[in-house]
Amino acid sequence: MRGWVSIGVLGLAACAADASSLRSDLPGSQPADGAAGATATGMVETAAPAMDDGFGNTMATAPAPGMSTEPLQPPGDGLAPDEEGDCGGVEVEPEIRMEVVPGNLLVVFDKSLSMNDAWGSTQKWLAASGALQQALGPLKEQVTVGAVFYPQGPGLCDVATIDSGQQIGFQGGGTFLTAWLEFFNLQGPFGFTPLGGGMLAADQALAASSLDGITNVVVLTDGDPNCGTDDAQVNQFAATWLTLGVKTHVVGLPGSEGARTRLDALAAAGGTGTHITPDDPLALQDKLAEIVGESVTTNFDSCNIGLPNAPPNLDDVVLTVVEAGQEQAVARDLGEGGGWTITPAGDEIILQGLLCDRAQAGAYDKIGVVFGCVDLPPLQPPRPE
Repeated sequence: MRGWVSIGVLGLAACAADASSLRSDLPGSQPADGAAGATATGMVETAAPAMDDGFGNTMATAPAPGMSTEPLQPPGDGLAPDEEGDCGGVEVEPEIRMEVVPGNLLVVFDKSLSMNDAWGSTQKWLAASGALQQALGPLKEQVTVGAVFYPQGPGLCDVATIDSGQQIGFQGGGTFLTAWLEFFNLQGPFGFTPLGGGMLAADQALAASSLDGITNVVVLTDGDPNCGTDDAQVNQFAATWLTLGVKTHVVGLPGSEGARTRLDALAAAGGTGTHITPDDPLALQDKLAEIVGESVTTNFDSCNIGLPNAPPNLDDVVLTVVEAGQEQAVARDLGEGGGWTITPAGDEIILQGLLCDRAQAGAYDKIGVVFGCVDLPPLQPPRPE
């Protein structure tokens, strides 16, 4: 499903910046949950005891110290104080529409006995669980998520398929979080680290799915894969997914140091370079949130941005974009990367060339317009992909 929302920020700056010096400084949201899938039922492992998860509660859902629980705020839909830069001003809404394209996430989660070991003030098992929940929360209505735990089954090296009732099948983010909590209330770490079995189950899950939008795989482990894991086969799974546009992100929790070479090889095969080694649960949450954000894309339906009123000075207008969480100022002339112009009447901004193409392809999370001065880094000229 896709949804449309209006976005954008237009700041009416109340500063005395010189327009020519300003320009010389510039060189260069929601759809409903996805279709419900299988839930975590038929689980027979011994229930994990309730304990402090390091998040200030005994439940696995409580946030770790310092973890943000604030939802992402949508752009204002009326006049409001401008919080950007030092210029002050007000915000209004340009006439632009953004299409939010939901994404997908498959979590391949280590459930071996060593996940009971401490990480900070709690277990790795609970800390990683809480980090994932917090990362998914703000975008839960815009992602479809499934999970494969390894090991998961009667044996120490067994891994059940995602449709067995012992894993969490693909479903909307909100219902997934409920199923995830139910799973953690029933199960606890045990067994070895059969990453090979986990990746096989993940491959079967992806092959049987019909997911729309961008899909990312996250593999979390705290040890050296065993149980006969074949590195060549595991890496081939990730390489094959990459040809389908699915990237594999590999997270090595404390205890996985001896597997550095193997985990880096898996990440490289999956198109993400090297594996991630978070220092603490908050760092893990931040990285997972970044991956979730990469799964959800925003496309602009037009390269013509209407302005609700003409600026006082056509030369005193700055276009801004948010890319990968960073707001940047866009030069009017980006060379081979295109650029933008404003109509003589001051009622419309027109994106051109690769800048237009990138906006319509979902490269930018937000487009804004400022009348006056900004203190932002310049956007690097887009390049053909």
